[in-house]
Amino acid sequence: MGKSAKCIRMLQLLAARGSMSREELAWELHTNVRNITEYRRELEEAGYRIESTTGRYGGYQLMSTAYIPMLKLNMEEQKALLDAQGYLCAHADFLSMDTFTAAMDKIRVQLKHTNVDNIYMQEQLPHMEDAVRAWIRICEEAISSSLTVALEYKGAKDTNVKKLMIHPYEILHYQSAYYCLAYSLSAKDFRFFKFSRERMKHVSLMDRHFTRDRDFRVKDHVGALGIMKGDLHELEILISGYPALLAAEKEIGLQPQMRWQDEDTLYIKTVMEGKMNVISLLLSMGAHVKVLSPDYLKEELRAVICKMYEIYAEEEHL
Repeated sequence: MGKSAKCIRMLQLLAARGSMSREELAWELHTNVRNITEYRRELEEAGYRIESTTGRYGGYQLMSTAYIPMLKLNMEEQKALLDAQGYLCAHADFLSMDTFTAAMDKIRVQLKHTNVDNIYMQEQLPHMEDAVRAWIRICEEAISSSLTVALEYKGAKDTNVKKLMIHPYEILHYQSAYYCLAYSLSAKDFRFFKFSRERMKHVSLMDRHFTRDRDFRVKDHVGALGIMKGDLHELEILISGYPALLAAEKEIGLQPQMRWQDEDTLYIKTVMEGKMNVISLLLSMGAHVKVLSPDYLKEELRAVICKMYEIYAEEEHL
């Protein structure tokens, strides 16, 4: 970054963050503290008034009446903003999602006019196979241009790979994985498709446009507790030992009611989404958790535990 660019960046920092010390500015601009005084002089010669205050909380401050030039977002900044939207869409506990989406819609308009609308750049997707990167890029292009995608996909409950036609709407990031939220022409409904070599076998862009549903909202398709919508289960449990302390520090399920039975035992009444999520959580706590209700969940756990016992009992007899 040259001297002129650093002066403009310093101007933006002061406008956005208010008072900043010379040390803070130097750190942000990756330069020597002595250069900050020179940059200030350059900006004041250009007509900007920058006040200097002393003391513990002193620093430089730009007068509020100053005109700040607007710079275009670079590719990495665009990707970071849009990637953040995909991440937040997958987390229903972000209360300002509607306002954030409205702001991002305005930013998307600007990005389209700059002819740069790809959310995901290959170099910004580390630790991912090339094929998966390519599939994400194809789906993002389809979202930008409202194009149909041909997909060969094996769902978690499918025994065979299926050929599908989808209309991609959003790419979401959840628990270290990427998903495409799309309208499936065969299911005639919205579905999540995980970007994975184990599930996706082929992805191709079709020369067939679709009209995006104007009433589409991501939150209508995302679960209350995770990316997938699932059935709701009301449960009462007792947790003991160190898992009880961990559970008390975070919310399990929707609006949980918690109280300590004694110094070691925590009572929780809550609602969770998705039976597999509930079973996985309970099994992860092992003998530290006891299900009080519902009875059908107790039976599910007994069946899983008995099956696990059979597997390891068979190994003993081999």
